[in-house]
Parts: sequence; C-alpha cells; structure tokens
Amino acid sequence: MSDTVVQESANNSMNLFGLFAILPFIFSIVMIGLVIWFAVAFMKTQKEKNAILRDISNHLQFMKDKNS
Repeated sequence: MSDTVVQESANNSMNLFGLFAILPFIFSIVMIGLVIWFAVAFMKTQKEKNAILRDISNHLQFMKDKNS
C-alpha cells in the first residue's frame, strides 16, 4: 500500500513539475499580448489626438483667413 502512495505522490509531483515548466511560456505569451495591446491602444489615442489637433489647426487657419 505504501508503494501506491509513493507512486501517486510521484505522479502528482511530476504533474506539478510539468505545470511549473510551462508557466514561463504562458507568462511570456501574456506579456507579449499586453505589449501589443498597449501599442495598439497608444497608436489609436495618438491618431485621435492628431485628428483633434488637425481640426483645431484648420479652424484657426480659417479664422485667420477670414480676418485677413
């Protein structure tokens, strides 16, 4: 009976070892995903800011031309 307990314990530790072996891979995939998400979100925000600044610039140019 003690042999089966030892064998089950060894199987459990091997399962945990396999889980711990794949954790760095999962962590790196998650980190790459977060970096890509941040880059896309940052670029979207910058595009929106540029569009707003372009509108302001066009409006100011229109006001300048109107007053001239």
